[in-house]
Amino acid sequence: MEGTELCRLGYYYARFKKRRVEMDFPSRNPLKEFIRRLINRYPLAYEKRCAFLLPVGSVSFELEVVK
Repeated sequence: MEGTELCRLGYYYARFKKRRVEMDFPSRNPLKEFIRRLINRYPLAYEKRCAFLLPVGSVSFELEVVK
């Protein structure tokens, strides 16, 4: 992806730009839905403080091709 160290090394020809990242839990309940919204709004704070205590079930990326 653009702006990463792997991009500078030139291991691949395709170029992508990260458009969106969404983290989600496998089950749905009101508390987890509220926490999911907080996690997606403040992902860096989640990764630094809460990722080991409350792991997410999936991470989805939306990428854009850079031409």
